[in-house]
Amino acid sequence: MKQQHRGLGYTYYEMSDLENVFSLRHLDNFAKARDYGTGQKYTTLEAHTITLIENNPGITVTGIAKKFNRTKSSVSQLVSRLERKGLVMKTRQDGEDQKIRYLFVTEAGRAFSIAHTAYDEERYHLYVDRLLKYFTVEELNTAYRFLDVVMNKGIKRVEGEPTQYDDTWC
Repeated sequence: MKQQHRGLGYTYYEMSDLENVFSLRHLDNFAKARDYGTGQKYTTLEAHTITLIENNPGITVTGIAKKFNRTKSSVSQLVSRLERKGLVMKTRQDGEDQKIRYLFVTEAGRAFSIAHTAYDEERYHLYVDRLLKYFTVEELNTAYRFLDVVMNKGIKRVEGEPTQYDDTWC
């Protein structure tokens, strides 16, 4: 028998299934390269990495890995690819551990980040307008608060792979 928390409109399994299908659909979209208005195609991961670096000058591979819950190795490969494309540069700080590289966007990276942000703003404006046909503003705020808490407070499922982000909050 499927269990349901009193007051919720879905069983625990239905909630789990919705969350997993949502994640899988977005994962497929995440790997797709698209033109963000610059004439070049980049994946969502590349676009958000460039903008993360733009918004956090001097961030490290470790910082990006923690933010995106990825391995340092995979982020290092991604950053190297972005560096080869002329969008990101790595620097060292005098007097610090010479293994640590601080990341900054180039002028081309800055221009791309601006285009990417404008692209996302326009697309999400249309998306939110569609969502408002089904949900109130308060409901959407609750949904995005849910995502914020799950992603930024380290809430994770009881079983499964451990996350790389801090879960001392829960």
